[in-house]
Amino acid sequence: MRRNLRHYFLYSTESKFIYDVITFLVTRLAMAYITFTFVVLEFWPSIRLYLHMYLCLHILALLALTLVPRLTSKTVPGISNSIANGSVAHALKHASPLTNSVSNHHD
Repeated sequence: MRRNLRHYFLYSTESKFIYDVITFLVTRLAMAYITFTFVVLEFWPSIRLYLHMYLCLHILALLALTLVPRLTSKTVPGISNSIANGSVAHALKHASPLTNSVSNHHD
């Protein structure tokens, strides 16, 4: 989620603060939801409680993992396409004049 959404909130201090607060709260909620089964220490009561909550965070997590990358753009504003697409070595190779002069001998 961070890789797909965070760059949209970095342009102003207020939006970054709101993003940080929301992600802090979501993280706390998710940690409480996930770890309460270790507090209960019984399998079936934990499953019953998850089912009573309609597996809400499980479903939201699956939806977030599948839909958010498809709905957000593939390029990050202000970063070259090769970095956004995962080819950091290729982007660094072409970013610095020193590496370009050295890499031209190997190409």
